[in-house]
Amino acid sequence: MTTVKTQLINIVLDLETLSLQEDAAILQIGCCIPQFDRVKIPEGISHEFEVTVAYDIAVKSEFHKDSETMDWWEKQDPRVRKLVFSGQNNYEDALHQLVFWLDNLRLAGADIAIWGNGSDFDNRLLTYTLNCYGFKKCWDFRNNRDLRTLKALFPLEGAGITLVRTSAEIAHTALGDARYEARVLDITRSVCRNSGIIIL
Repeated sequence: MTTVKTQLINIVLDLETLSLQEDAAILQIGCCIPQFDRVKIPEGISHEFEVTVAYDIAVKSEFHKDSETMDWWEKQDPRVRKLVFSGQNNYEDALHQLVFWLDNLRLAGADIAIWGNGSDFDNRLLTYTLNCYGFKKCWDFRNNRDLRTLKALFPLEGAGITLVRTSAEIAHTALGDARYEARVLDITRSVCRNSGIIIL
């Protein structure tokens, strides 16, 4: 019997939060599919996703907030704070929009892998929050990926490459960071493959 291998769509995830704990209050969710996987996206579905939770809802929620993170946000560029703190969604609506986007990506029969920038932050926090609202197993835990480890194993600096953010890759916004990290993943994959190391 021949097993048909399901194609995989890689998604880079970034969160903006009010804490670093697993139960942190999430303000923004951003996702970006790297260039090399965009041919797998069903027609009519965007290669990126962003949703922002209303600040007052996040602050009043039972999710964790801490003063150190709040102080850190106060020191950031006012333009960035405005982008992150001006959401209109409640948690249930925000998460429903995310799950709807993920489900649409699977329309062509593909599975998804979620890349967080660290083994213990984005994926873990988002999974916790999704579970709190009854969204279970939105992706297979075996498909959790860690960009920070990949960057440590295959540093672009070693290949003489220095990346500069584009105007669309706004630091400390979820989609801006996801776009930048997706580009890092794209270029790392290309450098490895050019060296005979087949990843992704």
